[in-house]
Amino acid sequence: MRSQSESTVWYRDWKFWIPVAVTLIAVFICIMLLAGGKKTLAKNLIPESAFAFVTVNIQDKGQGASPLLDSMEAWMLQKERSRLKRFVIKRAFSSLLPERINVIAAAGEDRDKPEILLIVRTGCVIRVAKLFHNQVARAFSSGKEYEEEKVQGDRVTYIETGDGRMGVKAYAIIGNTFVAGSSFNVIENALTSDSRRDTSGTQPPNLTTMINQGSDRYTFFVFADNGARNLSKLEAFIEERYAFAPFPTMDAVEMIYGQMNLTPDEVLGSVSFRCNDAGRLREVYSDVKYIYQAVRRVLRPLSIDMEGEIKTAESVLRFDFRVPGYIEAVLSYLDEQSVD
Repeated sequence: MRSQSESTVWYRDWKFWIPVAVTLIAVFICIMLLAGGKKTLAKNLIPESAFAFVTVNIQDKGQGASPLLDSMEAWMLQKERSRLKRFVIKRAFSSLLPERINVIAAAGEDRDKPEILLIVRTGCVIRVAKLFHNQVARAFSSGKEYEEEKVQGDRVTYIETGDGRMGVKAYAIIGNTFVAGSSFNVIENALTSDSRRDTSGTQPPNLTTMINQGSDRYTFFVFADNGARNLSKLEAFIEERYAFAPFPTMDAVEMIYGQMNLTPDEVLGSVSFRCNDAGRLREVYSDVKYIYQAVRRVLRPLSIDMEGEIKTAESVLRFDFRVPGYIEAVLSYLDEQSVD
């Protein structure tokens, strides 16, 4: 039988007090950083020229990726015996992972080159980057000269490059939100878009309605409007710059909308393609089937079996899919990698 002194010695162990001290410091920093912080909604940052929107909910307990993340956290904790490392793992999953990621495509000043905007909502951890702004800016610019400019009171850091390729060339930290874009202009338009909105209710409908309907209900949500052929221009730009055509029949598509949810047992989702020419529905069918088969080939080495069905009705093609047992497959793959 253990003595009373032996049973209470845990609180004298320095290994116990290190994570406690780190937690208290982290909480204090978060309180200081959150005090008086500005809260920014993704829908308020959508440029008026936006034509496509993708959102991924990561830590939303309702429709986020929590089934997979909770399983991965439990797997890592089971493999680790160190109290300090287990503490770091728990904090990483609860505090360091972003809450939501939004990717927006918008028409740029060069109509043949669309702009990309990335909006990442995090916890207070992103505010720590403001304390080390110079170091973050140098890492972002990869040693190149960078410039800074205030927009609506927020600092935007950006670099000027002439390579003609897409990529992150500007960023800003607004409260607990990290905003990055393919140019300074797209971030400037995002930061000023809310002040330019027509509050009289006469503004033409844009992506906001679809975003409000879908982004809070699904783990993954996508909506894209090709009415002005902006999606076609994006596809053509990718093909020209990267010698890769992701969807050759994009000109026949008027609109794309889809969603996906993660449950403890399976992934469930569907993507619909509304065509502007019913006569080209068979061509779009071939592209969707090709992508479906390509994804299946990628997942097969991971022992993940994707099941799908393609349906057509009038001018709409709908692809329904499910991925059963995905968590078990992911954890099995992690076990194999840990052994290697």
